[in-house]
Amino acid sequence: MPYKDKVKQRESHRRWHFRNREKVLIKQREYRKKIKERVLSHYGKGNPKCECCGEQIKEFLCIDHIGGGGTKHRNQIGKGYLYFWLIKNNFPEGFRILCYNCNQAISLYGKCPHKQ
Repeated sequence: MPYKDKVKQRESHRRWHFRNREKVLIKQREYRKKIKERVLSHYGKGNPKCECCGEQIKEFLCIDHIGGGGTKHRNQIGKGYLYFWLIKNNFPEGFRILCYNCNQAISLYGKCPHKQ
């Protein structure tokens, strides 16, 4: 039933979301997981793994900004939207797959212990 009043429509939508919160959260998690898998698959050329240590467990993998600048970039595009941004911008160069440990080590210490 289409609403003529946008305020009533938003209120109805808000109430539906509140009543179906668990269902909505499950769908959102599934969607985000698919998006992450798509990005990892692209940058990993079908076999996503950490470029530093070779970790292959997808839950441990993330996207790294080659050469740094990740914090500044995430602040520009919005936190939590990197994977969406990568897809929207046709998977630009300058990104790679790292596991969270290697990514944090490079961020904090400038190099990963695997490369010593």
